[in-house]
Amino acid sequence: MIRLLRSAWPEGQTYWKHRMKGRCQSLFFITRPLKVPSFIEIMKDIGAGFNYPQREIGVYIQPIEHNRACQLEFDLFYDPQNEEEKKTIKELYYKAASEMFKQGAFFTRPYGDLAKMVYERAASYTMTLKRLKEVFDPKNVMNPGNLCF
Repeated sequence: MIRLLRSAWPEGQTYWKHRMKGRCQSLFFITRPLKVPSFIEIMKDIGAGFNYPQREIGVYIQPIEHNRACQLEFDLFYDPQNEEEKKTIKELYYKAASEMFKQGAFFTRPYGDLAKMVYERAASYTMTLKRLKEVFDPKNVMNPGNLCF
């Protein structure tokens, strides 16, 4: 088992998250364990609004900091060949992320549309990132355009 866990995903095998329907959109963030049930309800409610089957919403909870906090992940599975399904998942993902952000979800690694939403609402955090970027990369050669600016 350890050898399996320490190895790259085997070439030619479908990634485990893609086995159900072909692709998976993951929404993950940090929260307090006591808030997990409310976030699950939010995802169920929003999913229902998009007619996404509740039984297909993947949920993963990883305790961190001696269970003072946890990473909560929701996985939304979809068929990448189905344009309507892709569009629905994108809208569901953004609506769920927006609502969870309002309820206190802490997105530590936002990217794409999620990054824009998070950085627009976290002015002091964004300013701190800009200052750190100027200190460690004054010529902006490391991953230009990949942070919030």
